[in-house]
Formats: sequence, C-alpha cells, structure tokens
Amino acid sequence: MNKIKELEGGKKMEEERANGLYWEEIRQTVAGLSAFPEHYRAEVPGGWLVLSVLHLSDRAGTGITFFPDPHHEWTVKADDD
Repeated sequence: MNKIKELEGGKKMEEERANGLYWEEIRQTVAGLSAFPEHYRAEVPGGWLVLSVLHLSDRAGTGITFFPDPHHEWTVKADDD
C-alpha cells in the first residue's frame, strides 16, 4: 500500500508500507555516478531504520542501520525540479 506524504514547500513524496512500516524514499541526486544506491527510511521507536539498496547489472546489495533520533526531528526536503 502506497501513500503520498507532503513535504515542506508543498512537495510530495511517495511512501510504501511493508510489514507495518512506512518506508519513505530519501531521494538523492549525484551527477556522474552509474551505480548509486537507493535509500529509504522508516520511523521506529527512538529513531529511524535506514535501508540502502544497490542494483548492479551482475549483483545487488542491501544494508540497514539504525539512526538514533528520539524526537524524530530528521526532516527530508525535496530537490527543486
């Protein structure tokens, strides 16, 4: 199930719900990189789970970490298009 989240300045970002968590894409733009990972975050008690996914032509990799933020103050701003 997907939902749309409104960000600062009226920008919208899609979130995907999986296993009771809302995984929000953290969009990044880096010029000149052919294999740049996708990043997502999910709000959990005491902070965020941050998921990285890298897709290559011959293999893929994932990693997950916990980012402590007890008051969930980490904000994500959308890039201007």
